[in-house]
Amino acid sequence: MIEIIERGWAGHFCASSQCRFRRNTLLVDKEQGISVIVSTVGCMYLRGELMQIGAHRHYETMTFVAAQDGEYIDADVSLELPYQAGLLMTKENMANIDNLANDMHQRVLAEVCENINNGFISMQIKELRELKDTEDCY
Repeated sequence: MIEIIERGWAGHFCASSQCRFRRNTLLVDKEQGISVIVSTVGCMYLRGELMQIGAHRHYETMTFVAAQDGEYIDADVSLELPYQAGLLMTKENMANIDNLANDMHQRVLAEVCENINNGFISMQIKELRELKDTEDCY
């Protein structure tokens, strides 16, 4: 069974404090020993100007293996999972953009939960850790 914990801080992005939209969800499956962060940030303003946070997007959702860091369980950004999405603000969607970003986050959450339940994410995490261990040797 997956425990879903919504948290009140951004889960990734070094300029997240400039983002007006931040959503951070921790998924924990104690039975499999898996913890995953799904993080969405967006609507970043710098000096009063709306800025893209990446290539062709004002909002992004990214997914990471979670790691204990003191009292917190946060994203290990060196272990990024391949579940992500982006959203560009346009004149057509501007009035509803935060709802669209929330829907985007929910779609990624659903996909990640499905892949935790079917065991696929545990294999991905194992592969990522092995790859990271190999890279750390060089």
